[in-house]
Amino acid sequence: MPGYNFKERFASMIESGDKRQTIRAIRKDGWVPKVGSTAYCYTGMRTKKCRKLGEFKIKSVHSIKIGRYGYSCVSIFEKENSFKMERFAKADGFDTWEDLTCFFIKTHALPFRGLLIKW
Repeated sequence: MPGYNFKERFASMIESGDKRQTIRAIRKDGWVPKVGSTAYCYTGMRTKKCRKLGEFKIKSVHSIKIGRYGYSCVSIFEKENSFKMERFAKADGFDTWEDLTCFFIKTHALPFRGLLIKW
């Protein structure tokens, strides 16, 4: 039963179905969500403003590496073309690839390794 907390800026995109994926750091305990399980999505978890955004069946889980100049869902980092990078950023709720990389620089660091979870 994975529960995911999202920043308020992503809430309307999740509720509308425009954002159907999340990128998460690998947990210290190594737990990975299973395809077919339910993702419970919230904003404001652990606060008085907690709000459920929806429940979604997980369709796929991939290892991902994100760098300033591309991303890869395989073990070898490859530079993607700019069209794929922009489309990927939009699918994750960002306006541009640059917005996505700035977010990851501020919240994690690049290169980032984690999981791409799609529903």
